[in-house]
Amino acid sequence: MFLQLLGCQQDGHEEADEELPKKAKLIFSTAVQNWDAEFYINVDDNIALDIEGLIELLESRRGQDGVYIGCMKS
Repeated sequence: MFLQLLGCQQDGHEEADEELPKKAKLIFSTAVQNWDAEFYINVDDNIALDIEGLIELLESRRGQDGVYIGCMKS
């Protein structure tokens, strides 16, 4: 499995909550334009990520179209 990760972090920069959906859209549209990957992942910098667990989860979803896994806040 090949994972493409795109990180966009600016030290000391804080964003308004209303700007985060725009940033997520930009990250994913940029990733899709630049890389042909099975999965695209956006992770906040303030969480711990279980990489092995993530790989297992993605492997179980391989081949499914349009799968969204995560939290979408409105």
